[in-house]
Amino acid sequence: MITGCIAAPLFEEKVVRQLLLTGAEHYLGRVVAALAVSALFSWVHKDGMISAFLFSLALRAGAYIFGGTPCSGRRSME
Repeated sequence: MITGCIAAPLFEEKVVRQLLLTGAEHYLGRVVAALAVSALFSWVHKDGMISAFLFSLALRAGAYIFGGTPCSGRRSME
């Protein structure tokens, strides 16, 4: 139960999405990468596809506004 409820989502956010975002941003740019990874995220989470897509975009927008990424914990304090 701990693995399915805590470890799996943390692994997904920290490792999988961070790697996808880093690679996609390098090749596609920030905006297209955010859209592409959010679309992939929502496709995997089919039970709430639209809400997953919008939630993912909201996380990315917050990360761009406040600096860093939602997965890395980095923040720009300038």
